[in-house]
Amino acid sequence: RSPGNLVFFDDLGHVGIVEDEDSFFHSATSKGTSRGAFSGYWDRLVTGYRSLDGLEQAPPKPVKKGR
Repeated sequence: RSPGNLVFFDDLGHVGIVEDEDSFFHSATSKGTSRGAFSGYWDRLVTGYRSLDGLEQAPPKPVKKGR
């Protein structure tokens, strides 16, 4: 796991962003954006990591305003 990698969590449909070897950022329903630790609860649920290096960014989609 490297800073900036995405971290995926088992059966939660949950993704975070690795900060460093010990922690990550994620969005928690009750707390908003928060910092988590790769220990205990979260460490058991990690299913993988993915680097975004080299991935091509898709152009933004136009936003439809009002209906």
